[in-house]
Amino acid sequence: MLLKQITISRVLGPLFLIDEIEEGDSENANDLLLVLQHTYPQFFKKSIGWKLSIEEVEFLILDAPRHSLQVNLKSEFVCAQREHLRCCCPSACTIYQVLTIQHGFLLRHGTQFGALFIGYVDLQHHGEVLFFLGPLSELERVAAKRVARNVGKRAIACECTGREVHLREIMDPQDDLPTLRRRKRRRLDKAKIDS
Repeated sequence: MLLKQITISRVLGPLFLIDEIEEGDSENANDLLLVLQHTYPQFFKKSIGWKLSIEEVEFLILDAPRHSLQVNLKSEFVCAQREHLRCCCPSACTIYQVLTIQHGFLLRHGTQFGALFIGYVDLQHHGEVLFFLGPLSELERVAAKRVARNVGKRAIACECTGREVHLREIMDPQDDLPTLRRRKRRRLDKAKIDS
C-alpha cells in the first residue's frame, strides 16, 4: 500500500510548513488538504493556515501511519528545529498526545486565554475546556478560574510526569453558576442604585 507523503522542509519561527500546501502544487495540495481537513481539522489556524506547532508535528508523526500517511522532515535544519523545540517543551507534546488520543479532544493553542490548549469536541462550536500546564500555584489557579469563568469553559490543570499525564479539575462553570448569578444580581442592583 502506497503511503501519502507529507513533506516538511521549512519552518517559520516555531511553526513547521507543509511543502505541498506552501508551494501550491495544486494536484498534490488538493489531495493532501482533503486528507488533512478530514483527519486533522484542528491543525488549521484561521489566520495562518496549515502551519504546524511542535506538538502537532509530533502528534502527526505518531498518528500518520494509522491514516496511510508518512511524514518526511526534509532538511537538517527542520530536524534540528524539531529536536530543539521538542526538548524545550516535552510535557506539552506528551499532554497533546494524551488529550487527543485517550480523551478525544481536538486541541488548539490557548495562549489568548493564558492556557496551554483549548479542548474542543467539535470544532464548529466553542471550545469546552481550557487546559493549563500544572502544577499551578494558588495565584495561578485563581487566575485560571477567573479566565475560565469569564469565557464559560471548564478549567483543567495538566501535570506530566514522564509519559503519564494527570488531569485536575480547577473549575467547572456548571458548579460555579450560583456564584455567577449572585454577582450578576449585585451588578443589576448597583445599576438601579446608580440610575
